[in-house]
Amino acid sequence: MLDFGSGNGRLVEDLNSLGFSAHGFEPHTEPASLSDRVFTDWNRAKSTLGQVNLITCIEVLEHLHNPDDALDEISKMLVPSGYLLISTETYETGVHTEDWYYLNPAAGHVSIFSERSLRFVLSRYHFEPVLRVSGSVWLFRNILTRRRNALERGYSWLSQLRVKWRMHQHHRREAQARSSRQRENGAALK
Repeated sequence: MLDFGSGNGRLVEDLNSLGFSAHGFEPHTEPASLSDRVFTDWNRAKSTLGQVNLITCIEVLEHLHNPDDALDEISKMLVPSGYLLISTETYETGVHTEDWYYLNPAAGHVSIFSERSLRFVLSRYHFEPVLRVSGSVWLFRNILTRRRNALERGYSWLSQLRVKWRMHQHHRREAQARSSRQRENGAALK
């Protein structure tokens, strides 16, 4: 497995300590500070590892000026029917406003996705979701050689429904709290 955008290599080290065969790729860190299993040169990573079954991309896509380039490279490095685990916050109209913390170029966030745009971009590289872990964590599978089966489609649909229900509940509680604070502030002004 490969952790794309692995930072200091902590996840790689943790997975290896649990018995996995994990490697990382991180172009923006000094090699001396990384695990010996983290590559700083993409071509070297590709030639050494060949293809892998799983690539993680945790809080990386939003930092890329051209995520298509990265997704193209990732799709080529995965075995047919390989998996891609992505974590990135998605923008929701009516929920997020211009003061949303994630819309922060100073933090390096230059590519922001809605749920629809994220799925669209990934579909260009033959990825379809098989599991949605949370509002920001997705597991996709490359369907170029094998379409999702009924179990994968059903599980993806159910996990989407579960996450959307939890997000709806969370947003509803936030709206109720805001409304309550506004009523309290209005009463205090009288």
